[in-house]
Amino acid sequence: MGNAIKALSTATKIVVIGYSFPITDYYVKSMFQIGLKSNIGLGKITIVNPSLDPDKRDGKEREDYLSRMRVIFNDHLFDSGVVTLISMNTRDALQGSNNAPMIVTPGNHSLFQILNPQAHNRPSPFSYAEA
Repeated sequence: MGNAIKALSTATKIVVIGYSFPITDYYVKSMFQIGLKSNIGLGKITIVNPSLDPDKRDGKEREDYLSRMRVIFNDHLFDSGVVTLISMNTRDALQGSNNAPMIVTPGNHSLFQILNPQAHNRPSPFSYAEA
């Protein structure tokens, strides 16, 4: 846990894809809270999770998820725009998808390319194969 806390305390950009931060995972909750508490250079936290999709989740489930995020990442990070929540499944987030209207760009770039603009012409390092 020490290395993770150290990494979180010095990170400038954090991306979490496909982790729902279950209410019972006190370890991860504590790790993020402790690590981010002393981080003064953090510019962006992007959380990608299908639990945010109002069409696929009931209102209570979505609100519970948002409440957990505000507890873990605190209101200041949300209100200052540091935290961005994107409703998308892991596969689409890593590969890019036309089913992802929140982040589709004119070139239909993947989330990897959006978060790493210097990789504009490089393909995503992630791949997905149907089983």
